[in-house]
Amino acid sequence: MDYKKHNLYWGAYVAEDGDYVGLNNSHWIVRKQVGDGMFTNNPKDDGEICLILEDENKPFWSVMSFLGKDEVKELIETLRQYV
Repeated sequence: MDYKKHNLYWGAYVAEDGDYVGLNNSHWIVRKQVGDGMFTNNPKDDGEICLILEDENKPFWSVMSFLGKDEVKELIETLRQYV
């Protein structure tokens, strides 16, 4: 599968008011892409880091962002400022 750096998939949803979709039962997960369309939750595996918004009600990833190591480090430092 040919992913872009940032991917938004809204096809599984219908906007209630025509403007936005609320994903109330979603959470962020991190995986590594280890092959064509294959992802692992083992952080020690070789692969590209992917930040994913996973919908608990559907087997669906609506947001996928592939991050380099420097981007991950910057995100960690930014998030730490808010904790």
